[in-house]
Amino acid sequence: MPARMHSECFSELLARGFLEQAGVVQSFPCLNRDAPHDAEIMYHKGRDGFFYPDTGFVPVSAKEINAVRASVSKMIDALALAFDCRARKSSPSRKHRL
Repeated sequence: MPARMHSECFSELLARGFLEQAGVVQSFPCLNRDAPHDAEIMYHKGRDGFFYPDTGFVPVSAKEINAVRASVSKMIDALALAFDCRARKSSPSRKHRL
């Protein structure tokens, strides 16, 4: 899937409430070195970013480090609507053991 289409789909999931904001990530995927690795996000002089010993602090935008999570209740509602389920619960009954 092209990056632009991926971004549009992601934005649509956020706009419709299937994904919700969940703070910021703790690390950032870095592809600028010989081997891909996670760079720890840090706050430095009013900016978020990561640090390289040879180049120093590399700032990142808030958009790049925003974390999201799936909205389970929104997904359950959408599936129930799609399958025409009348009674539904978003969590299992206490009577049932898994």
